[in-house]
Amino acid sequence: MMATSFSEIVLVILAILGGVGIPLGTPPLPEDAKLMNLAPEKCLYYVYLAGTAEPDRQSKNSTEQLLADPEIKALVNDLIKRYDALSANMEQQEGLGKAGSVLGKLALVRPTALYVSNVDFQQVEREGVNVRMVDRTFTAEGALVIHVGEQRAEVMEVLRDVVKQMGNRAAKVEAKGTTFASLVAPDGRSHIQFGLHGEYLISTLTTTDDAKHLEALIDRMTTAPPAWLVEARKQVDVPRLSTFAYADMPAIMAPVQKMSGTDIDAFPILSELRTFVASTGLDGQRCRSRTLFQHSEGGWLESIGKQRLNTDLAKSIPSDSTVAVGAAIPGEQVYDGVFEILGKMNPEMTGFEQQMSGEMQNQFGWTFRDLLAAMGDQWAIYASPEDGGIATGWVLVTTVRDQKRLQEISDRFQGFVQQMHNSDSDPVVREIEFSGKKIYSFFVPDDDFVVTPSWYFDQDRAMISLFPQAIKGALRTDGTATGLADVPEAAEAIKGDGTPIVVGYVDTATILKVGYPALQVAAQVILGQMQGREFRNAPPAIREATEGLDPTLLPSLRALVRYVKPSTFSLRATPEGLRVESSRTLPGANVGAVAPVLTAAMLPAVDAARTAAMRNQAMTNERQIVLALLNYESAYQRFPPAYSVDKDGKPLLSWRVLILPFLEENGLYQEFHLDEPWDSPHNRKLIARMPQVYHSPVSHADPGKTSYLGIGGEKGMFCKPDEQGHGIRIAKITDGTSNTIAIAEVSDEMAAIWTQPVDYTPDPQEPIKGIPGLWPGRVMLMGFVDGHVSQIPADIDADTIYAGFTRNGGEPVRIP
Repeated sequence: MMATSFSEIVLVILAILGGVGIPLGTPPLPEDAKLMNLAPEKCLYYVYLAGTAEPDRQSKNSTEQLLADPEIKALVNDLIKRYDALSANMEQQEGLGKAGSVLGKLALVRPTALYVSNVDFQQVEREGVNVRMVDRTFTAEGALVIHVGEQRAEVMEVLRDVVKQMGNRAAKVEAKGTTFASLVAPDGRSHIQFGLHGEYLISTLTTTDDAKHLEALIDRMTTAPPAWLVEARKQVDVPRLSTFAYADMPAIMAPVQKMSGTDIDAFPILSELRTFVASTGLDGQRCRSRTLFQHSEGGWLESIGKQRLNTDLAKSIPSDSTVAVGAAIPGEQVYDGVFEILGKMNPEMTGFEQQMSGEMQNQFGWTFRDLLAAMGDQWAIYASPEDGGIATGWVLVTTVRDQKRLQEISDRFQGFVQQMHNSDSDPVVREIEFSGKKIYSFFVPDDDFVVTPSWYFDQDRAMISLFPQAIKGALRTDGTATGLADVPEAAEAIKGDGTPIVVGYVDTATILKVGYPALQVAAQVILGQMQGREFRNAPPAIREATEGLDPTLLPSLRALVRYVKPSTFSLRATPEGLRVESSRTLPGANVGAVAPVLTAAMLPAVDAARTAAMRNQAMTNERQIVLALLNYESAYQRFPPAYSVDKDGKPLLSWRVLILPFLEENGLYQEFHLDEPWDSPHNRKLIARMPQVYHSPVSHADPGKTSYLGIGGEKGMFCKPDEQGHGIRIAKITDGTSNTIAIAEVSDEMAAIWTQPVDYTPDPQEPIKGIPGLWPGRVMLMGFVDGHVSQIPADIDADTIYAGFTRNGGEPVRIP
């Protein structure tokens, strides 16, 4: 029970930090100086939540006016009551169950601070039976502090219940005149200390059982905040602070990298980040958020900051646009950078891009990158209600760098479509003359294809839209309509400090008018299902919390539209780093507070996906190699020997060279001097041209070395050649092709030059010595004679794996 309750507390805290469901800290309570001061000098991660005040209907801030509206207040109050009902089952428990409920309620509305000052992860390898074992140790230090205010008595009662339930497991620690409870954390190495000091609930996680951490924290609450915090506050200051978050990214990622085995350099953006600072709050008109990404020099993030949005572009965007975004994007550079990053995260993406580009080149005579290179580096996309709105009025506009190349690309595409046009039911490209200008439209006579992609270009700009009417509308307004730069909110975003890279504008009221009716219909369907027969089997707490939940709780559209102002956002390059700012009426989740933690939490998952992709590629390599062996056997009625020999029986070239013709590498095979050894002056030159199929995607062995070795030995698949220079017949594999391992992927230390007559001969006592090491989790990849590849755990029984290494051992083989 205790472990479950602790998890519930953590989930409540994370939900609070993410601002889920309810506009937390909006409007904010007055800033709590003690919670700001308590941040330590050395800090990996710090979050401050101001707490939620009663909204003032007389405020000039549109967000506060919205929250003070009776309909909105009724909805928020109902959600809070349902949260209370959902947590009521926790309050029926004692100790940590009730503590989790009370803590969650407090952090929803009261000033709260959380910090992590130190995280450490260690792993020590030790010898086990046929495998090296790894002991892992994870420790952390930090604190969670809540200003409980008038709820002190309730919190004190809850803490007494917790201590009572802990019994003799809870020790006492004295710090600054306050008695704190102390107990050993679930990891068995850290200590959780908690108690009430004045009106502040303090809970710390430390690596010692004394009061040093508590005393230092309490002392800091009455002194000045650390210099790094003062500077960070200035960088993202908002007039009425709701939330503030700071993260030292290298300090956070270092233990995550050690814990997950992740190579942080494979994630260029993360590896370049230095600090992350974010704040949300209210200004005179709306809800404002500011985020600053400080990064290292000379990297991908710095290259983004070298682009500058031409603010004249905003003049070509109609001022009545519902949604508009302008960006400085050097298309082909971004294309190359994105696929470079994706390739590091997942090597298969590089092959995918090459395959995609190759197919486009073959079909159209150009690639997507060619198209981007012909376009300029200034882009805008917008939807104007006069041109169809957000349903059909989207127009993408970009400057043009090479009109001649664009015309060539357009002509080649038209030629391809024309070549494929054999009947009236086939697609066609139509040219439309409009006001002396030519618009191209791709028409597909199919009721499942509901758009008519269209494009236009001249020497200055190109336009792309889903329908030709939107381009016609854009051309009609040339030089006659007012631009988005004339809208005050958009002008404010465009003229902000620093170099603008991306600027966006949303007419939120219009979006609500279009989307809110659909939301009402969806709410009716979803909430109706929730009250249906299937939902009656839900736990009692869930049923109680959702009882009476129906669409009547939604406020009227008029209640929303009367307050909302346009929303804006921008990305800018400043001397401090990349700055993201947004301004809106509708309060959003505190993404800034939880983003670094989510990034750290997601990194192992992303790396796991990347590892899975590379493992899939490695298994594909082994399948191709074994298939080549089988094709060799089909051609010669024998498998290749371990190596070729000269007339005196001296080894010359590995079997990996002999099967090159069956790997579609016959050209390379023909270049070898087959009567010379692998290290002859001529053959040595060919080592660097090792086929990709022989390279494991996770291997860091020297160039020309392969991790794929054949299984040698007297009973292995690869033996010395017979008098005719052949290997074994398939009939000699008496244990069965599905039970006999042909090749194994070995560690980098065991890797061999691919042309050299070197393979793996297993020792019956330590049959996998030197093989594990390439993959996390100590997994081994091995290819069987029948063509299948298995992931085999390194702790497999020695006799079992040795049976798989022999082709005619006669023993039962049960390899998983």
